[in-house]
Amino acid sequence: MFSFKLIIGFLFGLLITAVSILGVVAFKNSREYRQSSIKVLNTCASIDEMQKLYSLSKDLQLESNAFFFMKDTSAAEFYNGAKKGLSDITSIRLMLHDSDPQRARMDSLEMVLGQLISFSDSFLLISQKRNLDIQRSIESKLRGNKFYREKIRGLVTHVIGEEERQLFKEQQENEQNVAAFERTFMQLLATIGVLLATTFFSIRYNFNKRIRVQHELRNAKDLFGKLFYESPIGLVITRQHDGIIVDCNQAYADLVQYTREELKGKSAIQLKILNYDDPKNDLALHSILPGKVKDVEVWLKPKHSDPIWASISVQAIQVQEQPCLLNAISDLTAHKRAEDEIRKALDAQTELNKMKSDFVTLASHEFRTPLTTIQSSSFILGKYASDEFKEKVGRQLSRIKSAINSMTLMLDEFLSLSKIEEGEIELQPNLLNVREYISNACDHLKNFTKPGQNIIFDHEGEDNYHIDKSLLGNIMDNLVSNAIKYSPENSNIYVKAHVNNSIHLTVKDDGIGIPLQDQKHLFERFFRASNAGNVQGTGLGLHILKRYVELANGSVEVQSEVGKGTEIKVTLENH
Repeated sequence: MFSFKLIIGFLFGLLITAVSILGVVAFKNSREYRQSSIKVLNTCASIDEMQKLYSLSKDLQLESNAFFFMKDTSAAEFYNGAKKGLSDITSIRLMLHDSDPQRARMDSLEMVLGQLISFSDSFLLISQKRNLDIQRSIESKLRGNKFYREKIRGLVTHVIGEEERQLFKEQQENEQNVAAFERTFMQLLATIGVLLATTFFSIRYNFNKRIRVQHELRNAKDLFGKLFYESPIGLVITRQHDGIIVDCNQAYADLVQYTREELKGKSAIQLKILNYDDPKNDLALHSILPGKVKDVEVWLKPKHSDPIWASISVQAIQVQEQPCLLNAISDLTAHKRAEDEIRKALDAQTELNKMKSDFVTLASHEFRTPLTTIQSSSFILGKYASDEFKEKVGRQLSRIKSAINSMTLMLDEFLSLSKIEEGEIELQPNLLNVREYISNACDHLKNFTKPGQNIIFDHEGEDNYHIDKSLLGNIMDNLVSNAIKYSPENSNIYVKAHVNNSIHLTVKDDGIGIPLQDQKHLFERFFRASNAGNVQGTGLGLHILKRYVELANGSVEVQSEVGKGTEIKVTLENH
């Protein structure tokens, strides 16, 4: 009996709902139909007003002609009436459809009407003056009337055309609203019948669905049981407030070397699996929001072996309306051992890098002293050479000087690389006269050129720029030294600087060039092009250059062709 009343009430409720929807839809469609009708009437009225406005513009011209040509003073009253009607078209604006094209047309129309009124008024003043060139005034008047009449007719035609298009759309919309109401009404009537017919099948479907849900729930419980108890990861369910183990799987029992029966009903702290003195091990006291996972790493003490590192992922769940924690536990002992070994290897590598850096710094300083001695002694020897052997001695001293310069450059490269890798270089930008600094650097580098080589410097843009002086000097030395090294005798090396918001430094030579297949490796450490031959070098120059440019957040580009030389462009930003 109860089920029968429930079904009858359900059916009656559906019927009332359908009728209510029908009433709401009818009201809504009626309102839309009324609004559409109002829009149609407003559009028709706006078209009439635009036609009247055009008629007023023609009346203004006719009355102005009557006053101008025939001196008919009675036309002034009608002229002023037409003028007043054309002066304010705000009411017509409000009646038109609000769109950018219509507003633009009305703005143009209002401007043209104002020009027409000013034009007509001017001829009324002219007609009162004597000694007029009547023929010229008549021609000007007729031309102006024709111009403004065609201009106004064109604008009014466009406005009316747009309104007529809107009127057509509104009439279609009105017809569509009526058709939609009729269609919706019939659909709702059909829906009421369908609701009555399908209620029985819905109830039967829901009953069958409930049976299926219960069956799926039973299968899900069986699946969860298999996943939980047979998972290779240790799983433990504990009460949140005291950490008592509600259940666990065999993987966890094997990990801590207890039986499942020994674990149930006790906490990990009671069994001394977790150390109570370590606050992070007291997982039961952690506030964990539902749906959130908390990961911790702890020491676990199995029953019959040494402690192990374990990762525990904890998530709050509800078990029979009781707040619990689901703990997933993995053995991290092997990972921790590997981590310790990697850390030791990293410490050893760090120490090795430090030793290498210290050695490079020491070697650089220690080598400089004998090199300086050799250089000064060779200079003194050159002074003692007799005229008979002066040329031969000069050649040998030149070789010594070249070897010293190469050795010094190599030491500078190793020392610069060491400082960059150790992070010892800090930029200290100051306002620098770039033109003067680069010019002096070029003059200094001329001491190291080959016979017949020329360094040609050109500067464009501003002179002063904020930049680290040492950084710019190292980049200049690197670029020009490379150009000198790989260019033949009696050749030119072009250095160009352009300063605006950035420094654009370009060094171009006519040297041996770089093979295309080698260019992608240019900035790698110790890389030398395949055609470098017997030219001395370490392969560190461009690598160091790249590192210096990166320190300034700049960029470097290389364009080169074998046998035609190399052009390197460096851009440095303002810091």
